[in-house]
Amino acid sequence: MGSTSWVSIRGNLPTNLVVYDLRLKNNILYIATNGGVWNSTNEGTNWSNINIFNFSTHFTTIEVLNTHIIASTQNKVYITADNGSNWADITGALPVTINNQIREIAYNSNYIFVILENTGFVYHRPLSEIIISITPISTNVPDRYSLSQNYPNPFNPTTNINFTVPKSGFVKMNVYDINGREVSTLVNQEMTPGTYKVDFDASNLSSGIYYYSMTSGDIVETKRMTLVK
Repeated sequence: MGSTSWVSIRGNLPTNLVVYDLRLKNNILYIATNGGVWNSTNEGTNWSNINIFNFSTHFTTIEVLNTHIIASTQNKVYITADNGSNWADITGALPVTINNQIREIAYNSNYIFVILENTGFVYHRPLSEIIISITPISTNVPDRYSLSQNYPNPFNPTTNINFTVPKSGFVKMNVYDINGREVSTLVNQEMTPGTYKVDFDASNLSSGIYYYSMTSGDIVETKRMTLVK
């Protein structure tokens, strides 16, 4: 029962790294630290940094949902579906302030839940708004940004959209109705160069004409699609 029963598994973690939260999923350890998000596939013998943020980014909580990792700093919530190659900011309208920061996150089959520290209030957001399938098609570096016509078009109720990213940077793709109201966010994250496909499910929308627009830096490209039910 002495202290020799416990063995440190810091492995190759930097000596100044502080671990704030951990999860175990499918025999992989994930940790939230003051130097990013890390994982280990060999029970802590070796660790890999799996976030694209600055190494000093301070993460405080982490959850693993099937193939998605959800992690938060004190004022942002992020999600990745590709083990950290791309992260999406899903903080949205969560009323985070310097005096009311994120304390804990959790999830079930329908929602992600967040506790804010000083008020103790709990908020939730539908997972259906967050988990959107973005599939890498190619890692070859294209020579320009491009946004393809959705296929099929017209569609009912699902369609997919291909797009290319020539350099690392933040990419947004939103869907708008004919009156210019935003009805869905398909991409909202840092992305690495390559060609991607994103799926759009319009089950909750009415038939009509919609527009989807991709923005990255000064680049904006918009196309039209038709939903027929």
